[in-house]
Amino acid sequence: MLKTSAHRHEIGAATRAVLVTAIFAIACWQTVAVNAQGTAPAQSADTSKGTVKGTVVGQSSGKPLSGVTVRLTGGPMDRPALKTLLDFFATRGVVVDLPTGEPNDAYFQNVIDTAAKHGVSLMNPEVQRNIGAFENALASRFVSVTDNAGNFLINAVLPGNYGVVTESKDHFGPGSYPDRPSLSVSVAAGSMNELKVPMTPGAVVSGRVTDAAGQRLSNKIVQAYVLGYQDGYPLLSPGPQARTDDQGEYKLFWLPPGEYFLAATFPRGRRTPSPDGKDLVTTYYPRTTDTLIAQPVIIRGGEERAGFDIEMQATSSFKISGTIISSVTPPTGPGVVGANVGATTATINILARDSNIPDSVGTRALGTVQVVQTGDQVWSAPFEVSGIQPGIYDLSTWVRESNPDGGSSITIGRTPVEILDKDLTGVELRIYPSVRVLGKVTVDGHAPGAVTARVSLGPEGSEVKVPVYQGIGMRAVVADPKDGAFMIPAVTAGQFRVVTQGLPPEFYVADVLQAGVSIYDSGLTVAGKTPNLVEVVVRSGSATVAGTVRDAAGKTMAKATVVLVPTASRRGNRSLYKTASTDQVGRFTVTGIAPGNYQLFAWERDPEGAYYNERFLSRYLHRGRPVYVNQESTVPADLTAIPAEAR
Repeated sequence: MLKTSAHRHEIGAATRAVLVTAIFAIACWQTVAVNAQGTAPAQSADTSKGTVKGTVVGQSSGKPLSGVTVRLTGGPMDRPALKTLLDFFATRGVVVDLPTGEPNDAYFQNVIDTAAKHGVSLMNPEVQRNIGAFENALASRFVSVTDNAGNFLINAVLPGNYGVVTESKDHFGPGSYPDRPSLSVSVAAGSMNELKVPMTPGAVVSGRVTDAAGQRLSNKIVQAYVLGYQDGYPLLSPGPQARTDDQGEYKLFWLPPGEYFLAATFPRGRRTPSPDGKDLVTTYYPRTTDTLIAQPVIIRGGEERAGFDIEMQATSSFKISGTIISSVTPPTGPGVVGANVGATTATINILARDSNIPDSVGTRALGTVQVVQTGDQVWSAPFEVSGIQPGIYDLSTWVRESNPDGGSSITIGRTPVEILDKDLTGVELRIYPSVRVLGKVTVDGHAPGAVTARVSLGPEGSEVKVPVYQGIGMRAVVADPKDGAFMIPAVTAGQFRVVTQGLPPEFYVADVLQAGVSIYDSGLTVAGKTPNLVEVVVRSGSATVAGTVRDAAGKTMAKATVVLVPTASRRGNRSLYKTASTDQVGRFTVTGIAPGNYQLFAWERDPEGAYYNERFLSRYLHRGRPVYVNQESTVPADLTAIPAEAR
């Protein structure tokens, strides 16, 4: 999950680790309506449960903060909430019984496997909505609001391990941003747990927006973005925004500490075409339309900073026109939540083809058209979209479908386009029904047997930023132990990487073949029909790298992130990357490594998948340690961590 939101909340129960990181990584914590007390209630007399109390104060001032919501996350499972979620999954054909005791990692892995087997996309908006309701139910069990003295008291807390989350409109507490680790508490029966929770005030940033001639621009939107990485692909997550006044001035309130990009743009629907063919376009501080060279703004917290003036740029923009041709029969039933458009509606989107270019989800949609039947199993419509700046893009369109295998209920057609200095005409966007991808897994030349292998398709290129493709990537299926066969249902057209998960540490993927040709590095192409059988070749005798991570002063470092990166020619193959975290004395072990050349890195702070990104990684290549591993070898390797401030 992309962890860049200013209001990100941590989830802490160990028994739900797989649920959170695999199934429910897509569900963000949401603010929920709860019956919280404005003043501290009396302590509970129930000795089978515990109490958590404390004070919330300003980080620097030490002054108490009133009106702050404090909630405990994690702890024992809420069985009624889990049953409600499982009842929803059952309506999608995913039937899993409630556990007899506390659910563990294996239980939640079974939920994942069963959903994948039935083609249920965990990125489906309706699935996400129910996951969000489940998470909210857990988050609303133990909650309080600080009184005028900053005090809170939470009674009748079930024994267990919890994360402590605070919510305030103008302050940010533990876990809200990377430099502030989450606060945790272990509650025992009859225990009284007292905490002091510091919060950092948000910052205020201001400036003005002008055009190139210095004319102040009113009624423009200034948006703060946080740059994060989603599986190595940069993504701009929107934060606070403000509108310029009649003097072109803006002020953004309550930004948490972090690194931001500021952009000036038009309110939706307010753009007026310029008679000279050049229009003001979204511009990043201080005066560029290119996100790769935009200047970041570093916020430390609690400060008020002025002078962040943005000079909006004017550029020529062009049109793309052509025809959408679909061979997908329009469904007769209602659309799923999040895709509840007409059965014949085709939605057009655009993404920069270079996946290293950061973008925002809100800038992708271009419009819709209605397809009509124009032949036997053919529906089509002309389209025209405008306001496209010069560049190289992936233009795509999606329609609803009804696939008996399940899936996202959406299928996508896409094509690369390049805009130079004129309109682009005659573009064809072809949409095909989603298909099955069939394959088999062999382990040392035989059926998997007792070796569990989960196979999924990871999207490549700009597709990784699209929820439908993300959902396909989350549907890992278990290969049949008897013959190794697997079937991944409801796969829309695109480019994918065949990913194998869950192997024991002594095994590794040696190759992925299709018709006898390796596609392990190049990937799998799906285009309108079921592709040739895929064979995943697994072998025993993997290598191990082990060592210790220290800081610049030579002190061992706990919770550092260690990443093994393949040689430059194979960095596009993400299956070859391996990661580990250091223990309390700085030690780490990386297992399941295929023989070959690598570089080993350690970061003080988890770079959240950024190491997949060539542009990010290039800044630290000199910090990597070369490593060569043979089959069944164990290689010692000690590292000095890349400090957080160096990122």
